[in-house]
Amino acid sequence: MKKTCLDCNQTKENDLFAKDPKHTNGTKNICMECAAERKRKYYQQNKDRVCAASKKYRENNKEKVALAKQAWAHSVKAKEYSREYSTRPEVRERFRRLQWKRKYGLDIQESEQMLKYQNHHCPICNSFLNNPVVDHCHKTNKVRGILCPQCNLGLGAFRDNTTYLQNAIKYLLPSGEVV
Repeated sequence: MKKTCLDCNQTKENDLFAKDPKHTNGTKNICMECAAERKRKYYQQNKDRVCAASKKYRENNKEKVALAKQAWAHSVKAKEYSREYSTRPEVRERFRRLQWKRKYGLDIQESEQMLKYQNHHCPICNSFLNNPVVDHCHKTNKVRGILCPQCNLGLGAFRDNTTYLQNAIKYLLPSGEVV
């Protein structure tokens, strides 16, 4: 069944109108898209008033708000949203940079400078850095550079010990000579 929105005057399917038992056909007279636009405009014009009312409600209904948050956090919809949100490339990159700042004190400008200096390539294997990771000294926590995950894991496996790395090179070379 179709219905005409009183706001945009477009004829749309009934499922594009919010449910409302007060109306004869069980849906509101304006479509959800127009209702959302009205809400946006009202919020922009009355932002302080809306924020004050929200704050007052949260203060007066702390237990109710806490239960609602808890219910949302454990819902299937929240988990799906979280999974979808966290897999977005721009979100993953932002989380990575925030983690670099928190763990190593490396801000966005510094990391961009390092990547630019390295031409967005790993300084060990020269592969393009699709998923860059910070390499740091575990004793001083000082950042040495940005590597690909495989090279960073390799250095970690050798415990950042140059003697172990030289022994590995000798082992790999047929003649046992160091290059």
